[in-house]
Amino acid sequence: MLKSGGLNRFCWVLTSVALLLGLAHLVEGAALHREREFLLHTWVTISAYGPAAPAGEKRAFAAVRRIDRLMNPYEPGSQLAAVNRGAGRRAVEVSGETVAVVRTALRVSRLTGGAYDPTVWPLVRLWGFGSRMGSRPAYRVPTEKEIAATLSRVDYRQVEVKGRSVYLRRTGMGLDLGGVAKGYACDLALAVLRRSGVRSALVDIGGSSICALGGKPGGRMWRVALPGVAGPGGSPQAIVLPSGQALGVSGQGERHFRRGKVVYGHLLDPRTGRPVAGGPKLVCVLGSSAAVADALSTAVFVLGPERGRLVLGEAGFAGFFAPAAKGRGGGG
Repeated sequence: MLKSGGLNRFCWVLTSVALLLGLAHLVEGAALHREREFLLHTWVTISAYGPAAPAGEKRAFAAVRRIDRLMNPYEPGSQLAAVNRGAGRRAVEVSGETVAVVRTALRVSRLTGGAYDPTVWPLVRLWGFGSRMGSRPAYRVPTEKEIAATLSRVDYRQVEVKGRSVYLRRTGMGLDLGGVAKGYACDLALAVLRRSGVRSALVDIGGSSICALGGKPGGRMWRVALPGVAGPGGSPQAIVLPSGQALGVSGQGERHFRRGKVVYGHLLDPRTGRPVAGGPKLVCVLGSSAAVADALSTAVFVLGPERGRLVLGEAGFAGFFAPAAKGRGGGG
């Protein structure tokens, strides 16, 4: 785990690991093929080199669409929406993939002591961050009484998984698997590309879940720019992403609103019911699983650098924290 240094050292470590392990598969003389589609409430971009890229991307997008149909809480026909409607009333039978994502989410919740909690959906809606993309957000600052009442419905320990059924024990509870489902879809898309014969690809789901396969032509490896983080000379800082590795990124980004002088971001602390205050600008988590890295990046953003590093060390993941700009309050 990375305990000190900074982003330059972090990038150097990743580059060295990739070179030492020989993970950058080179594709000479190939043209880049890139496709983009709006899924999982965000933009999914797949970039790939080689003759197998077009067909591989088509199959990968089909896999991501399936995850979107299963786990999108904004879609009434999704399995996740059905689980949420059954809260406090009945268990809902779901697919093996949905069960796997729920189990991963609960595992990260236990590891982080609830700093990541997939039952945060009622809080997301309370603050107005649960609006469908394209609709006008209904942002609001709820009262302390409203927050306290909603917190009674936020508790990952009240999620029951038996076989292929999921049950939320309290009425009004709701799952939001975005922190894991995007990562799961990223892992799945990369596996589909590999099985399709693609040797070089980058899957980017909303900038929060990113997976790499192989390297780029000429021996170069995939580089991921970090939004809002300046590198040498003021240019955007980038992380070199080794083949077979995934990056989970969390930050308040564009999803925030201002009330007076306070800015409220969309990353909520499930323990307080409020947006994270005074947190880092950005958290990046690197590991072999995009599903886990994405959820951990959210949890570590909530926990902060000191406690976050302990969690990452226990999980066997590496991390980097970009400090927040001064003068930014409320939610980051």
